[in-house]
Amino acid sequence: MPRNYHSVANLLPDGRVFSDGGGLCGDCATNHSDGSVFTPPYVLNADGSSKPRPAITGGVPPRAAVGTALTITTGGPVASFVLMRAAAATHYTDNDQRRVPLTSAPAGTGAYTVSLPADKGVVLPGTFMLFALDVQGVPSSARFITVTDPAAG
Repeated sequence: MPRNYHSVANLLPDGRVFSDGGGLCGDCATNHSDGSVFTPPYVLNADGSSKPRPAITGGVPPRAAVGTALTITTGGPVASFVLMRAAAATHYTDNDQRRVPLTSAPAGTGAYTVSLPADKGVVLPGTFMLFALDVQGVPSSARFITVTDPAAG
């Protein structure tokens, strides 16, 4: 189903994608005042059931400064962590969306030291979703974190 002008597609914290609205003209058939949720195949098994997913169980503060190292706990082993900028879409475009791979290292059973980049051009201050990924790239549900710039006052 086409979703054109004034549509939006946003990554949800559970890894699915919400798509809404869109249209070109008053009464034409390509106008959509509805929404839908897309479940990407990478979170599903071949039979359509949900894949087991990693889980972030703790260590994510509500706010952290650029360049900060966090100790994140998980419900099992994970392969990597990423930040995804929270959506800020308009007219079907999100000029602020970004995926930032994070450097991480094991810090004990079920714990990882995760480093936020210090470069404010890479991690703009604002709200991000933190995902843990397994070796197949299957994401956890996200935890929200607001990245701050202490130099900004």
